[in-house]
Amino acid sequence: MKNAHRASLLVFALAAAAACGSSAAKSNAFPSEAGPVVDGMTPMEAAASESDAAADDSSPSAADASLVADGQTAADVSVPADAQWLGDGEGAPRTFTVVNQCAQTIWAAALPATTFPGGTVEMAPGDSFEVGVDNGWSGRIWGKVDCTTTSGKLTCTSDSLPASLAELTLTMSSTGLDFYDVSLVDGFNLPIEIIAQGHVPDAGHPYDCGDPSCAPDLIATCPQPLKDVVGGQVLACANDECKVLGDNDASSPDCMYPNQYTRFFKSACPTAYSYPSDDPTSTFTCKGYNDYAFVFCP
Repeated sequence: MKNAHRASLLVFALAAAAACGSSAAKSNAFPSEAGPVVDGMTPMEAAASESDAAADDSSPSAADASLVADGQTAADVSVPADAQWLGDGEGAPRTFTVVNQCAQTIWAAALPATTFPGGTVEMAPGDSFEVGVDNGWSGRIWGKVDCTTTSGKLTCTSDSLPASLAELTLTMSSTGLDFYDVSLVDGFNLPIEIIAQGHVPDAGHPYDCGDPSCAPDLIATCPQPLKDVVGGQVLACANDECKVLGDNDASSPDCMYPNQYTRFFKSACPTAYSYPSDDPTSTFTCKGYNDYAFVFCP
């Protein structure tokens, strides 16, 4: 097991990332119950703000996407049509669908916490649900594991550990762009994918309404120094080599990006963020008012 100092990462991850020389442009906080530490706008939020002001009708429209013969897009094959509706957001302009294809029970969580009824939703293997969200929604979605409820309070072993994140900033305009990504900047705990529903992936334009993901189980191949072990079980693969190996020294090779450890995440999941400035191969956009699915263990 790692030294106890690893637990201090829970709330102060952004400060640690800054000490490593990370760009302040992207939040690097772990998704704790208290919420992420925010240091200005993320690249998605800044770009979304600019696109809403500058986007025009020359951008490819969501309505232009071709459908496969059965009326379901190739990207939507993992999204069940009978997902349970939760909360009172039915009729909202956007829909988020969350699907658990993992072999274990997970607890879906989001920031803002009001996105899901009760803040978290317990999902047995095969479960799915839908919620409504407004245009302009901006936040993140992730999965928790190893949770118990005592006296009505949910406690998860994974709360103190990094998580695979789905991040989105939705446009307010029909001609604007949604910005979204899968982030492993903090680390990995579950395979995850974001699906822009109603769109067929285009190999020629993979970042236009594409489906970022991290499908491999990186727990099994995580480098030893990055393993987060609880009770003899590896629950997360932390992308925190700067703190653990580089002692937050900006001159250390472990605090310079990309490095051998961020390359471990990037080579396994090439469309996911592996360090804070990993924008060119990690940021996805989709024009107009789109619905999204979040699939755990795609």
